[in-house]
Amino acid sequence: MESERTGSPVKASLMACLMNTVPHCSPGSLHLRLQGSGGFCNKEIDVLSLLKMSFYPDTSICIFRKSKISCLHLGGTSLKAIVIRNYGGRDQLQLEDIPAPSVEKDEVLVKIHATSVNPLDWKVREGMLKGRRDFQFPLILGWDFSGVVMDVGEEVSQHYQIGDAVFGMPDLTKNGTYAEYISVKADYLAPKPRNLSHVEAASIPLVGLTAWQSLVTHGNLQQGEKVLIHAGAGGVGSFAIQLAKHLGAYVATTVSERNKDFVSELGADEVIDYQKQNFAAQLADFDVVFDTVGGAALEKSCSVLKPGGRLITIAGSANASLEERYAIRIDPVEVEPNGQHMKEILTLLENRKIRPVVEQQYRLDEIRKAHEVSESRHLRGKIGIVVQ
Repeated sequence: MESERTGSPVKASLMACLMNTVPHCSPGSLHLRLQGSGGFCNKEIDVLSLLKMSFYPDTSICIFRKSKISCLHLGGTSLKAIVIRNYGGRDQLQLEDIPAPSVEKDEVLVKIHATSVNPLDWKVREGMLKGRRDFQFPLILGWDFSGVVMDVGEEVSQHYQIGDAVFGMPDLTKNGTYAEYISVKADYLAPKPRNLSHVEAASIPLVGLTAWQSLVTHGNLQQGEKVLIHAGAGGVGSFAIQLAKHLGAYVATTVSERNKDFVSELGADEVIDYQKQNFAAQLADFDVVFDTVGGAALEKSCSVLKPGGRLITIAGSANASLEERYAIRIDPVEVEPNGQHMKEILTLLENRKIRPVVEQQYRLDEIRKAHEVSESRHLRGKIGIVVQ
């Protein structure tokens, strides 16, 4: 058993608590009540399972066995997190002790086992999103997580229980997931895929939601349609290729020479080497373009669409003149947390219709190196971060 920065004294206290309730730690069923800052959870548990559990600091444990009751409170109100206190370079990323989050009535507290790095993280850190989203300092970056529920608000106790493995994406305007714990709305969560590790699961939420909301919600991509996905080897692109193929679309994508075989293995039907080929000269009559790079690629992409086509962009903005010139629709998308979409993605992952792509993995205290690799823009898929 482990508990954050409370160590062996907590284990000794729990053992004493058990001995008072269950002489000689005999096997059998216990009734366990965990009381935390946001509510409580009741569950049946055996002694060996209880000893393997991890408990969030500032949790009260009551163990019931027949007529005996023993109680234990785990002290401690801080946790480790990577914090930035201003916009700037990688040196802004500092490992600090911060106050433990409270849990509102519609939230759950998650012990984060893994997170991941997205380009969004370092773009926020460098101040590239100033004016588009408001962030308060000090700020914790990171918007993917996979972990275990440690506390539940009073309005969500029937949906998630302490000990449930979950994954999801928190609110982009609040503190993120480069931390040991996070409080997050239960509506943003889904059960963790049973066939994935925490690191694999944590690589999915932001890119998966981005691809789903772009291709399904906004793009309305249909079976038999043709879609061009830019930057197919990246985190969003690699997920989007697999999703589009699952939907029954014909998929073209742009990548560098070294990634051509990789995206073909993901299911791409036509691969364009953007360093040597002009995609606008080779593609025509497409129904959907998913633009993940913006800039000149957005305007060039308009020409590959048929009249009435849809250009979905996460890197550009609406442009009425281009829409009129090409008789198309340009739809900018900003990803939002959504538990129902996460459950749709969960089904695809557990049915192995989509697989995670984690090319590199680092510890939380190696986050500066992980940002450096992400900023190089020469990565396949995602960078996983082991938190604990």
